[in-house]
Amino acid sequence: MSRLAASKLSDSFIGEYERIADIEWADTREDGGWLLLWCRWGTFHVVPLLDGLLHTVAEGDDCICGPEVEMLEDGSYMATHSSLDGRELHE
Repeated sequence: MSRLAASKLSDSFIGEYERIADIEWADTREDGGWLLLWCRWGTFHVVPLLDGLLHTVAEGDDCICGPEVEMLEDGSYMATHSSLDGRELHE
């Protein structure tokens, strides 16, 4: 895994940075990658990096990409954001 510069983060999603408790970086490439965020309000977000749109990561906000949200066994939720470039179809 490689750490991502804050400038690249801001190019990938809009979020409540001060409320995000833990950020885990996936391997990043020139064409992007995926970011796993654990938010203090009890939601995980899997967000595509360097996508064609900014993804919203904030409590109660709906992202324009229409993420799939599922409840996990521990009672938390995971929102998986769809990418504009369709990378999840071939990864």
